[in-house]
Amino acid sequence: MYRAGQYPLSALGPVTALWKPVIKGQLGVLWIRIHPCIADTVLSELVNASAMLQEPLEQQLRIDDISCDLVSFELLGNQSTQMLCSILSHTASPKSCGASILQAIQALSSPASLPESVVLALRIHDPRLHFPFKLGAEETQLLPEQQQRQLDGVLLQWPAGAASLSEAGDGGIWDRASCASDVERRPSEHSLNERRHAQLIPGAKLSPDPNIDVTVPLLLIRTGPEALLGSRVIKTASQLIDNLAHGWTLLAPKGWGMSLWMALNFAGARAQGLQERNHVGFEAGLSTFPANWPGTSAYDSWAGSIAADEFGKWSRRPPGKRTNYLQLGVESPFSSPFHTLLGMTSSPATYPEITTNDLQCRIRRLRKINSSKKAVALATTSADDGDNSDVDMGDPDTANERELGAVDTTAGIWLVSGERLSAIVSSLLTAPHDKVTLVQWAKPLLESIRGHSCEDSLQLLERALVRVRLICNGRGVPAKNAPIYIRSGAPSTSPDPAPVGVDPRRSALIGYVMTGSFSLARGCSMAIGACSLKGLFTLWKAGLGIQLSQGSNKSASVTINSMNGGPFIEAILNVIP
Repeated sequence: MYRAGQYPLSALGPVTALWKPVIKGQLGVLWIRIHPCIADTVLSELVNASAMLQEPLEQQLRIDDISCDLVSFELLGNQSTQMLCSILSHTASPKSCGASILQAIQALSSPASLPESVVLALRIHDPRLHFPFKLGAEETQLLPEQQQRQLDGVLLQWPAGAASLSEAGDGGIWDRASCASDVERRPSEHSLNERRHAQLIPGAKLSPDPNIDVTVPLLLIRTGPEALLGSRVIKTASQLIDNLAHGWTLLAPKGWGMSLWMALNFAGARAQGLQERNHVGFEAGLSTFPANWPGTSAYDSWAGSIAADEFGKWSRRPPGKRTNYLQLGVESPFSSPFHTLLGMTSSPATYPEITTNDLQCRIRRLRKINSSKKAVALATTSADDGDNSDVDMGDPDTANERELGAVDTTAGIWLVSGERLSAIVSSLLTAPHDKVTLVQWAKPLLESIRGHSCEDSLQLLERALVRVRLICNGRGVPAKNAPIYIRSGAPSTSPDPAPVGVDPRRSALIGYVMTGSFSLARGCSMAIGACSLKGLFTLWKAGLGIQLSQGSNKSASVTINSMNGGPFIEAILNVIP
C-alpha cells in the first residue's frame, strides 16, 4: 500500500485485502489486514483518500477500525492443516462448503499443496465443549478410493468451491453485532463444569445444546509467501521458498481467543514470538516487515530504535574495549545508511536522537578528568597530523554526532517490490551488454510504472532500492548493516582498486545487509539485503560475476564486508520480490 497519488514512492507496507461476498441489497465490505505498527498511518491515509472522492461516493463510504473486534492465529508448518482439522472437526453444519473442504484436505501432508489467498468460512461449536483436543494420527498409507475421489474433486474445483459466507444466510464473522451478542450469552466456565460433573462417564465430551450453547463463526485463510511479500508469487523458484512459510491464518471474533489458544496448545501447537516468526521468514528466503522494508516510515522507526540501543550498548563500554569501527573501515555500524547510497542529505524526523541524560553526565565527567591533560593531547594530535590510524569512535559525543549524521531520510526512496518488478530487474542483469545509460537500461522497469514523466525518470531510478538474497559460498556470517561490494579479482581482504583520492570501498559499494545469519535449512550463511538500482546497473555494466545458476535463476557474485576486520565474504546475489 502507498500513499494516495504517490506511487511508487511513499510506501506504507504490505497489506491483505479481504472482500465480503456481495449480497443483494447490501453494500460491499472490505477488510484490510495490516501490520500493527502502521495501523494508525493506514487509517489516517484512508480517511484522507476518502476525502478526495466525489460527494455521492464519500457519503456511502464508511471507515471503521475493527482491530479490537477480531483475534487471529497464524499456524505454520506441515502439520498445520492436520491440526486445524482436528480442532475444527466439530462443525455446526457438517455439510457446509467450508466444512466439507476442510474434511477433504485433512489428508494432505503439507499446506503448500493448496493455492494461497483462499478463504473458507465455517461455524464450529463452542471449543470448550470438546476440550482437550488431540492431534490425529498422520496418514502413512494410501487413502481409500472414495476419500481420494473426494479430495480430487475438491482440488479440481479449488478455489471455485470455496466460500466465505455460511450457508445459513447470516453474516457469520462479518456480522459484528451478532458475534458480540453470542459472546455475551455463551455459558460460563462454572456452568460447563457443572455439566461435566453431571456426566455419567467421567471425562466424556459435552454434547452441544442448541438452547444453551452458541456457535463460533470462523474464517480460514490459506497464507504463505504472498502474505510476507505483499504480492503474488507465481514464477518464483520453488527451491528458494521452503514449506516453513506456508500455513493458515485463523480469524475469530473477540472473546474466543483464550478458548482457541488452549485448544491449539493441547493439540500440540508451539507458540513463537515475533523474533522467531521473522526467522522463519528468513529461513524461507523471504523478506519480513518492517525489518526488510527500507523506504517506509515503519522501517525508519524500527531501525532507529535498534540503532539507539546498539549505540547505547557500545558507548557504555570503556574506550579501550570498544570496537574501533573507523579503523575497520565501517562508516555506519549501527544502521544501514541507504540515504548515502542513494545521494540523499536530509535527516528523517522519525529517527530518535541518541543523547540521554546519563550519557551527557558521563561525557561531562570524562571531560573534567581529561581537562588537565588537554595540552598533552593537543601536542600529540599536532605531532600525528595527517595520521588517523589511532582515531576511533571512542568519544561518545563525537560518535553521537557521526551516527546521527549517518542516518538520513528515506521518504523519497522507491523500494522495488512485487514479483512483476523484481522479475524485470532480474532480466535486466542478464541483458546484452551495450553502451547504454541507466535510463535506457531500466526502460522496461519504467514502462511498467505509469504516471511518471521522462523528466523525473533519472531521479526516480537513482532513488530505487532492490531487495536481494545473498547465499554465501564460504565461511563467515554476514552481519547486519554490512556493506555489499562488487566482486573483483583483488584479494578478499581488500575491495577493488580505485584512483588516488577515491575511497575504493565507496566506489564499489552497491548496498547493505539488513538481516544475516546461518541458515539451518540450507546449511550455509545467508543474508537479506538491499542494493541500489544504480549499483546493480554498475554491476551489469562491468560484467563481473554475472552468471546463470540453478537453471533459470539469475544471480551475480558480490562480496560482503565482515564488519570485524576479517576477510570479505563471497556470496551469490539473487533479486527477490
